[in-house]
Amino acid sequence: MMNRTRSNRSSLVEKVKAGKWFATFRGQAVLLLTLLVWNTPASAQELPISADLQESREQVKSLEAQLNNTGALLDRAVDPNVYVIGPGDRLLVSFYEMSLPPLTLEVLPEGVVSIAGVGEVKLGPITLAKAKEKILAALRPRYRDQSASVTLAAVRNFKVAVTGAVGMPGAVVVSAADRVSEAVTRAGGLLAKGSRRSIKLISDSDTVVADLAYFEATGQSHMNPYLHEGYEIYVPAISDSFATIESFGAVTMPGKFEYREGDRVSTLLDLSFGPSLDADLGQAELIRFADDDSTTMAMNVNLRDVLADRSSSANIALKPDDRLFVRAIANFRPKEQVQIVGEVKYPGTYPIKPGCETLAELIEYAGGLLETASLDEAEMYRSSRFAENNENSFEQLLQLSTEKLTDFEVQYLKELSAQKPGRVAVDFNLLLVGKYSQVDVPLL
Repeated sequence: MMNRTRSNRSSLVEKVKAGKWFATFRGQAVLLLTLLVWNTPASAQELPISADLQESREQVKSLEAQLNNTGALLDRAVDPNVYVIGPGDRLLVSFYEMSLPPLTLEVLPEGVVSIAGVGEVKLGPITLAKAKEKILAALRPRYRDQSASVTLAAVRNFKVAVTGAVGMPGAVVVSAADRVSEAVTRAGGLLAKGSRRSIKLISDSDTVVADLAYFEATGQSHMNPYLHEGYEIYVPAISDSFATIESFGAVTMPGKFEYREGDRVSTLLDLSFGPSLDADLGQAELIRFADDDSTTMAMNVNLRDVLADRSSSANIALKPDDRLFVRAIANFRPKEQVQIVGEVKYPGTYPIKPGCETLAELIEYAGGLLETASLDEAEMYRSSRFAENNENSFEQLLQLSTEKLTDFEVQYLKELSAQKPGRVAVDFNLLLVGKYSQVDVPLL
């Protein structure tokens, strides 16, 4: 018997050396080497453990495949201190000793996991962190000398009811990794009058309000919370005529927003993506309707104080139809520049600055005139709102036939055709050839 065992071992060694088995069973190379070491009568009892290891690996692969098919896509790593365990969640218990296969546990509908040789462990609606502690504590008497870890392998799916101002009210399938916005989307999305800021998550114990507009503007995830079993989502309808707040002026995205109870000036600033860089933070006004619903009153708001401390008295509580006006600082960071094209050495756009503030200085700054420059045909134009308005009017008149133009419009069209709006009268020969600086033209 011993000779036969040695013969079999020699045959195995020869095949391993030849690379035949390694090529065929590459994924089992470690298992094969273990057999070569332990294939003796004294260690024959270890063989079933190796088979268990192979079976457990297949279970893990199956579990991973199920996870990939759940459709639950995480938007961030699961926080064990926040994630609440529920029926359908799958957990993986891994032992650091290679001789013990991992355990796969599923939370049953009664909120328990069943562990062979240990019994049931009641998890209930507790966080993943506490669930890990309870499972490890239950395992400790049986696996006293083993170190283990518990991880979340797959998140659960369940149904929630979505009602109110949505396209398709009813029950939708979600996962514990889904947020309110995803449930609303699966229910057909919000109707035109559907609230974005006062969506109610109703459970037996309390009611939570989701604010999708504020979540999108600020990224504060608690305004778009994760879903749990037992929630019902209700989307109220709103009036977009009166239940609004508005921002104007020097904010990043001025606009009209749905009013929600508890809004303050800081809320409106957040929904508007904050004040713009040129905002005069000390000169904002909040306009509010008086009790007669006809007259208005103005309140000065120091936005600098609001941004520094949101608990300050400057952060006024808002009412429906409040409007915030933020002034812009006059001439804030003016971008003065000039463009020169044609027969100069370095044509292009230049800043208007000391040393480049007049026409003569600009031409010198651009490298001077080329020999091919024709001063008789040189022209200078100023871009201005007046010139642009004239040019727009001129283009509009050109689109009409002469029969549709009044006598005044025909005369105006003739005058515009004879001149170019924005043109500046400059004697280039007298300035550049005669060096007569008195006719130099300032660029501003």
